[in-house]
Amino acid sequence: MAAVVERLERCLLDISHWMSANRLKLNPDKTELLWAGSKYSWTLLGSSGLSLQLDSDTIMPSDPGLP
Repeated sequence: MAAVVERLERCLLDISHWMSANRLKLNPDKTELLWAGSKYSWTLLGSSGLSLQLDSDTIMPSDPGLP
């Protein structure tokens, strides 16, 4: 799972750099993270899921709404 998180963080960093080069800014306060999968895979992530780092900001997962 750590490899997936690392790859997503690199993608977010690439997007952030592209946006910066085009005079845009990725707003971490408005960026949402949603882990999609089955109920079983959600239990593997744990109740809080996994967060992503974007520079010095931490992107926390959104509530999946599972019972």
